[in-house]
Amino acid sequence: MLKKVRKNIKYIGIVLLTLLNLFIFSSKGYTQEIEVSTGKTDLLLSDKFIVTIYFPKDYKREFKAYRNYFFPDIADFEKGRTLYLEEEEPKSYKIVQYYKPRKAGTFIVNPVRIKIKDKVYASKKVLVSVSPKYNSRTEEEPIIKIDNDLEFEESRLDALLDIRSTKTKVYAGEGFGITVSLLISTQNKAEITFIDLNEQRKEFIKRMKSASCFIEDFALPNEILVDTITIREKKYTKWKLYEGVFFPLDSNNIRIPDLKLSVLSYALAKNKTESLERKTVIKNFSTQPLLIKVTRLPKNKGKEQLAVGNFRLSESVSPNKIITGKSFKYTFTIVGEGNIAAITEPKIYPGEYFDIYSPKITQEVFRQQGTVFGAKSFVYYVTPKEPGDFKLSGLFKWYYFNPVTRQFDTLTSALSLKVRGESLKNNYISVNNPGDFYNRINTDSNQIRSFTKDNDLKLWANMIILSMLVVTAVLVLKK
Repeated sequence: MLKKVRKNIKYIGIVLLTLLNLFIFSSKGYTQEIEVSTGKTDLLLSDKFIVTIYFPKDYKREFKAYRNYFFPDIADFEKGRTLYLEEEEPKSYKIVQYYKPRKAGTFIVNPVRIKIKDKVYASKKVLVSVSPKYNSRTEEEPIIKIDNDLEFEESRLDALLDIRSTKTKVYAGEGFGITVSLLISTQNKAEITFIDLNEQRKEFIKRMKSASCFIEDFALPNEILVDTITIREKKYTKWKLYEGVFFPLDSNNIRIPDLKLSVLSYALAKNKTESLERKTVIKNFSTQPLLIKVTRLPKNKGKEQLAVGNFRLSESVSPNKIITGKSFKYTFTIVGEGNIAAITEPKIYPGEYFDIYSPKITQEVFRQQGTVFGAKSFVYYVTPKEPGDFKLSGLFKWYYFNPVTRQFDTLTSALSLKVRGESLKNNYISVNNPGDFYNRINTDSNQIRSFTKDNDLKLWANMIILSMLVVTAVLVLKK
């Protein structure tokens, strides 16, 4: 019995030792991963936001290589020091980047990503809150003193502010797209940070806005859209700052003045190995003025100002069974590219066989790649008064100008109705018959008579009646 207990204890010890080794090795393996982390997110204006990349001891080569790269910029934060730290116990390496907030507010900081050996490491997306309070005691940094006699060297910022239009000549009412982008050469070595971007975008719109234009602004995300383009065989990284579509309201040419943008760049200290010291420099950019020529629409035989664009008709009727005296729903939807918000109601020609009531109007607008497109629906309730077969093409028409064909065009219904039931014509006449009194309007004289003559007649009539009464009284007394 005792031998059996000892044997079981031996097996239990082996199992526990195995589990302990597995735990230790798995923990060790876990700590051997590169990590990207962020510091505290509730800051004062005097504080700094921190991003740290941790390299285990086996990643010394990757640590050395990453020193040649810059940390990403965070809008409305200035980049400060970058520290390169080699720690002895336990052996590891760190790169610490400090960001100084430029103003109070709440900021979304997207994940900071680095790619090493085809693997991507990223920090978490965080919300940074910056209080307007200021504290003279700043957060302690790792002990690497800043030299007071540093010599800074500013790298040339190879970039330009670019404005582009999808069209240079349009008809009055025809839309054209405008984009404003900062183009940075892919060979550029200078760092930049965008500042006060929302305010600068508002200034773009203010300077571009014209009394003779309706503007559909595109809502850009907080993270600036980035693309790569080639201009004259030179590659640029394109940072899209503004996008909108303009619709001229008249035939006056559209003149967009020069737009201005300010960004932060940095001068870097020379001969520093354990840290990278920066000094901020403001860089200003501007665009060239832009002219869009606007052509007047051809004469349209007295019609009012029409919508301009490329449109088609989508329509439906509900229910399918149409009966006299009962309303059915007819939907007239204009779909296409153009100023959807400015589309007016179709022209209605109800005739004597239908009652058509005012429509319910809905619209959907989409903005993409310098164009505005969508749909505008007009939902009518229609009451038929006569049975028979009818084409709706004569009831609803919508006129517009097509800039592609350069002609006026009309959207008309392609649907036909089969109306069943009794004729309501007689009911309609009886309900609307005003009677004999009003029928005499067409036969009685409308000649103007004098009220003086009418008064004279009344006087003579009263005298005759009075005389008759006197004669009657005398006869009665004689009897």
